[in-house]
Amino acid sequence: FAKKKGIQKKKRGRTIWDEVAKEWRPRFGYKKVGSDKEQNWVVEVPENGDPYKDWLGEKEDGKKENVAKNELKRLQNISKQVKDKSDAIGQNVKQAHKSTASLGKFQD
Repeated sequence: FAKKKGIQKKKRGRTIWDEVAKEWRPRFGYKKVGSDKEQNWVVEVPENGDPYKDWLGEKEDGKKENVAKNELKRLQNISKQVKDKSDAIGQNVKQAHKSTASLGKFQD
């Protein structure tokens, strides 16, 4: 039927152009098109808060601080793992020297 009518399949691409962000973004999923508009369209202002303050900007700054903090913790964890592994290797070498019949007397 489709062949008779001249209908052809059209593959929809995974990414589409986002006019707001001026970049190619996925159609769905993480960082999808329009995700910024959906999430940040209103910010509650506390009763005793200044209504002319940039509450949205403050929220974004807080998020950036959290991202930086998480990155710092990640790097600290990696350095801690490397240090622990090197300490464990050193202990294994010492144990191997002591495990010989000469108790490591002739080892370097």
